[in-house]
Amino acid sequence: MEAGTPVMRITRRKLLGGALAGMASVAAASPGHRPARADSPAPRFDRPHRVFQAPARTVRDRPPVLTTVAFHPLEPQLAAAGDNHHVYLWNVAGDGPATLLQGHADWILAVAFHPAGHVLATAGADHRVLFWDVRTGEVVHVFSDARHVVTQLAWNRAGDRIAGVGFENRVRVYDTGRRTLIMELPSPGADMRVVAYSPDDRWLAAAGRDGSIRIWRASTGEHLIDYRAHRQRVRGLVFSPDGQYLVTAGEDRVVHIHGVETDDEGFDLPVGKGKILSIAFVGPTQLATGGADNRLRIWDLKQRVELGELAGPQGSVARLAYSPRLRVLAAGCFDTTASQWAMDEELSVEPLEAPGTPAPAVPRPRP
Repeated sequence: MEAGTPVMRITRRKLLGGALAGMASVAAASPGHRPARADSPAPRFDRPHRVFQAPARTVRDRPPVLTTVAFHPLEPQLAAAGDNHHVYLWNVAGDGPATLLQGHADWILAVAFHPAGHVLATAGADHRVLFWDVRTGEVVHVFSDARHVVTQLAWNRAGDRIAGVGFENRVRVYDTGRRTLIMELPSPGADMRVVAYSPDDRWLAAAGRDGSIRIWRASTGEHLIDYRAHRQRVRGLVFSPDGQYLVTAGEDRVVHIHGVETDDEGFDLPVGKGKILSIAFVGPTQLATGGADNRLRIWDLKQRVELGELAGPQGSVARLAYSPRLRVLAAGCFDTTASQWAMDEELSVEPLEAPGTPAPAVPRPRP
């Protein structure tokens, strides 16, 4: 470890709980918890407590790559999809085969449950957004006006709007009650990858290839601010659970934390050599990052330190999803699995000098 790097003092013995599932892919014994030392990297935690893998089409094929995942907001259910054009719904609390949803004609890049859980929206390389009745597995509506690949979808908290981005220079916002396109918001760059509503539905944010983040007033589509947080494509964008911060990450290997509702200056976390492909909050101030280096890491944004790494992924971590209700983190990976880690206890650290790099101040949206 380089001179001057803070040494974490772990105050709890365990982050992850649950016995390993009796599956061949995770049959190896867990490496356990290794306390951090000055001459060691951040601790590495247990392997996934459960791993899902969709079946291959034939004995000669490989299983599909699962590059997008989402949890049902109310039920113990995980949706996953990828390059074989199918959506899988797994019961994460029990055994049994997945429910299979078929309707797309190309790679599926986005899955998103309605806040009430009764509808699942999916989209991808066939330029369509499909809405599924989760109970029956039937398609109840299709938006087919997109002229390009759709990379991500985001419901607002009220559940009456859904925003989508993709390989174009706009954000499309649909009224799902009236089943119509109501906004086309000009965006920075022609390759948008991520979009999110703030928890209170006040703001809508999106980013993509040029590293800029744009924020709109969600209700009207009024353009509020742009700020440049990254030097390369942005792959992850999420508001903190309290809506105070907007966190972004991407191919420049930086996690940027931006104060939206506060006057706090932003800061950057340098996360190493791997491109960051996905991020997700796993607590009020704890963030998970997954990358092209096959690493899934947990950070404390308040202390600005890495808490540890989750063992398991054997391929790029394409998408992360966290269920606060179940306290489970899921990852869709290029190793053809959708893996889960039970976050039974929080890992905490004693206060240390924050190593995060201060970022230039940028304007905040105002009411």
